[in-house]
Amino acid sequence: AEISDNTIWWKLSVDGTSVGQDRTGSNYKFTFTDAVYPTDTYVLTVYAYVSGYLYSESFTVSKISSGSSVIDKPITINRPVTIAPGTGENVIITAGVDQPIFNMPGGGELTLGGGGGTVTIDGGEISAPNGSSSLITVGTAGTLYIKENTTIQNNRLSAGNGGGITVKGGTVEMTGGTITKCQGENFGGGVYITSGIFTRSGGTIDNCFATFRTNDTRGGGGVTVSGAGTFNMSGNATIQNCRARMGGGVYVSRGT
Repeated sequence: AEISDNTIWWKLSVDGTSVGQDRTGSNYKFTFTDAVYPTDTYVLTVYAYVSGYLYSESFTVSKISSGSSVIDKPITINRPVTIAPGTGENVIITAGVDQPIFNMPGGGELTLGGGGGTVTIDGGEISAPNGSSSLITVGTAGTLYIKENTTIQNNRLSAGNGGGITVKGGTVEMTGGTITKCQGENFGGGVYITSGIFTRSGGTIDNCFATFRTNDTRGGGGVTVSGAGTFNMSGNATIQNCRARMGGGVYVSRGT
């Protein structure tokens, strides 16, 4: 819980070894270094001394620095999470078969990129469509920030909408990065917005498509807006090389 009382004393330990003493205030920044903590997973415990009482809470922490991994189940985001590798580092996360990588069903905050290194969210579906799950789903009260050096790619759906991202009541702000080579079987090759707000002031949606059929109304190669969704695009944001039966770039059936 957030505590604003600056008289509180904080203490931090990693795998039982104390790493901080007598810190005050509601914020505590700790930098993990491989030289001191070479393992990828360990237990972080936060202690707070309040009016003579000691409170503590432990978390299992997994480092994400540089390298690639394939997830075997969706990652639910319900707290602020940032993946922003430093310059020269590259993080690649690939989805398993027919499942999202990040799911924000009822809140949480996810920031991708902005740290100088690259972040790649990969569906692994290049040659043929497979599955019905967007790579990232942002539900009610969820917030997603997409910054520079982020790529969301290679997710082609054989059923469903929103190959890259689906917004269902949350908020997405894209100031950089790329959504590319994604496909919606019905609508929204790159992005599908049913409710909530997707705001773009930078970045590119490229080479995405809704299944291209000549005898129906499927649309929104880059973005589809429906229901109570809102799509704002300004600045140097671009949509290019996308296609669909209706609205190669953007298809608005309802919403704003």
